Amino acid sequence: MANGASLLLENNRLPDVRLGLIGNPENRRVDFFRQACKNNDVPLDVLPWHDLLRNQSAIQTFSEKVSGIRIESAGENDNVTLGLLKLGGAPDNAPALQFGQIAYLKEQALGLRKALELASRAETAYQCAPEDIWTMTDKWESHLRFIEAKVSRPHTQLAKNSLDGFRKSLPRQGRLFLKPRWGSSASGLCAYRWTADREQLIAPIVIRRIGNETNLFNSLSIKCYNQTADIDGILEQLLAQEMICEDWVPKARINGKSTDLRILVINGQARHWTGRQSSQPITNLHLGNDRLFSTAFLETMGLEYTEKCLQEAEKAASCFPDALYAGVDILPTAKGPVIGEINAFGDLLPGLTSRGESTYEASLKCWLKKLQSRRS
Repeated sequence: MANGASLLLENNRLPDVRLGLIGNPENRRVDFFRQACKNNDVPLDVLPWHDLLRNQSAIQTFSEKVSGIRIESAGENDNVTLGLLKLGGAPDNAPALQFGQIAYLKEQALGLRKALELASRAETAYQCAPEDIWTMTDKWESHLRFIEAKVSRPHTQLAKNSLDGFRKSLPRQGRLFLKPRWGSSASGLCAYRWTADREQLIAPIVIRRIGNETNLFNSLSIKCYNQTADIDGILEQLLAQEMICEDWVPKARINGKSTDLRILVINGQARHWTGRQSSQPITNLHLGNDRLFSTAFLETMGLEYTEKCLQEAEKAASCFPDALYAGVDILPTAKGPVIGEINAFGDLLPGLTSRGESTYEASLKCWLKKLQSRRS
C-alpha cells in the first residue's frame, strides 16, 4: 500500500477483503449478492440462518474470518421459520405451519429479534446494523421514529387486538389499511372500508376452513371479501397478532391505476426506483401488479414532484443511520409524497439498474468504500 494508505483496486475491491453474509443459501437474495461479489472479485462466505440458530456461538467463529457482515432476510425457509418460532416463544404444542400460512407472526418476529441479537455479538462492520434491521421490521416503532424526525406519514395508531374492540373503535363509516405490526411482502395486509350497512376487505389472503378451524394463507392474487363472516374470520386472527391502523390515503392515479413508488436508498442517496401500479389498493409487484417505469412517472408527475419523492425517501432512510441501504415505499398524494413504510430487505428489484449497477452491485461497492474509510 502506497504511503501506508488503504487503497481500493481498480475494480473497487480492497486488497484483502473477505465478506460474510448471514442468510438462507438457497434463496435468490443470497444468489444475487453472491453474483455481485463474484463480478467484483470479492470472496464471500455464507453463514446459514439455520446454522446460527442451532449453534449460537457460530457467529464468533464466522466473524473472525470476514471483514464485514451482511444480514439477509430469514424468510422462505421452513426450517428457519421453525427455529424462529421456537426462539420467539411459540407454544411447544403449536401445529406445524403449512406453506404460506399466516400465523404466529409475533412469535416469528420475536424469534427474529433474538436471532439478530445473536448476529450482533460479532465485533465486525455490518452493512446494516442488526438493531436498525429490527426497528425497520417493526412498523409501529418505525412510524414513531418517522414522526420524531418529522417525516411525512399517514395518521397511524395501534389497532385493538380483539375483533370486538376493533369494531367498537370504528366510526360509522371510513376506510383504512390494517398491517401486521411485524410482517413483510404484504403478508396479512388488509385494505378495509365500510359504511353503516356494507363492508369490504381487500387482501392477498385465502381462507381455508377445516371443520370449525379457520386458517389464513398468503395468496399471490388479491381477494375481495364482502361477507361479514369472512371479514371477521380474517380480522379475528390477525388483530390478535398485533396490527397497526393506517389512514388509507388517496394515491396518484396514472393510466387509471393507483400508483406508488419503491425507492432504494443507498448510503443516503435515492438510487434505484420504480413505480408500482394496480387497479386494487395493494400494489406489491409480486402480487402480479404492474411496474411503471421511472420515466413514465417523471413525465406524468413532473420533475419537481419526483424530486420531492426521492428526497422524502432519503429523509426516511436517514432515520436509520446504521443501515447502508433500505427500501422505502412512497405514496404520491395530492398534498405531497408520504412514506408508506420502510423495508430492511427492500433491495430485491431484479432487472433494475442505476448508473449501470444492480441493486446488489451498488450496495456492495458503497460498502467496500465504507470498509476502506474504516481502515484509513
